[in-house]
Amino acid sequence: DRDGASAALAAAALVAAARHGHPTVLWNTAEDPAGTPALRGQAVELLGDRAQRTDVGRLVALAATDPLLLAGPVLTCLRGLHRRGHFPAEPDVGPLLALALADHTLPAEDVATVLYTCRRPLFDALTDAPSTAPDWPRRLELLIALAR
Repeated sequence: DRDGASAALAAAALVAAARHGHPTVLWNTAEDPAGTPALRGQAVELLGDRAQRTDVGRLVALAATDPLLLAGPVLTCLRGLHRRGHFPAEPDVGPLLALALADHTLPAEDVATVLYTCRRPLFDALTDAPSTAPDWPRRLELLIALAR
């Protein structure tokens, strides 16, 4: 199947770009709205080994363009940054929380882990919702994960 071989080749090219220190290739793929969704997600995930703390805002803004497609890969990328000692800053809490509230498939524990250094602002943002807000079950899930 020619399309399958093409997709596999493109995926391998992204891995090679990541391993050989070419983040521009990853960014170009990730930010191409006409790109293949799977390749865009893979490019974002691979940025976890190349992106820096200063890229967190750019990653979150990218995920906000299509949370259901890119929030998971961005969280994976942020976990990679976290392992390398690069953490989101307080201004990133609100946009990251918005992603976590938009995509319930994101593991609450992973969200709490990458935002642990901003736990107080995260706690404040999680509890700053009216008691009638429909997203309270998810907020509670995130609060419990933060408490662990």
